[in-house]
Amino acid sequence: MDSSNHPEGVVSVPPRDPDRFAGEIRDKIFGLIGKEVAVIITDTEMWFSYGSLDFARGSSGIQVVSKSFGEPDLYGKPKFGGVDCVAHELACASALLMGQTSEGVPAVIVRGYKYVKSEEGISYYQIKPESLRTTIKETVKSSVRVLGLNWLLKLLAT
Repeated sequence: MDSSNHPEGVVSVPPRDPDRFAGEIRDKIFGLIGKEVAVIITDTEMWFSYGSLDFARGSSGIQVVSKSFGEPDLYGKPKFGGVDCVAHELACASALLMGQTSEGVPAVIVRGYKYVKSEEGISYYQIKPESLRTTIKETVKSSVRVLGLNWLLKLLAT
């Protein structure tokens, strides 16, 4: 629930399926103006750094994560150092234009950005808590099998 930028006693509840909601907005825009657009729904969250960042919560019509990892850069060297989370980067840039307090700008139109069209949603890339638990459990089990129980005991002692 979110109560920021709402009158006293009013809160908003995010949609259950933000990707589907982004798709519905996208379809309505197409119906109104006949143009294909991408839609990203954002929300502000506190982050591990000082302050907050906007994150994509739903998306439709845009490739959420760049598939250019390992592609050559300007000098022919392969791009390493991470995968670009395009939807989150656009969410952060949009937040600068929307503002976080009394600006009242509910949406941002980004023009000129060359994006890859896709029907994937942001939820395709979110780690669910149950998946995270399973991943950690399997990682620890495999590590103990390979590195031994003493490794785990040392890890827990630090």
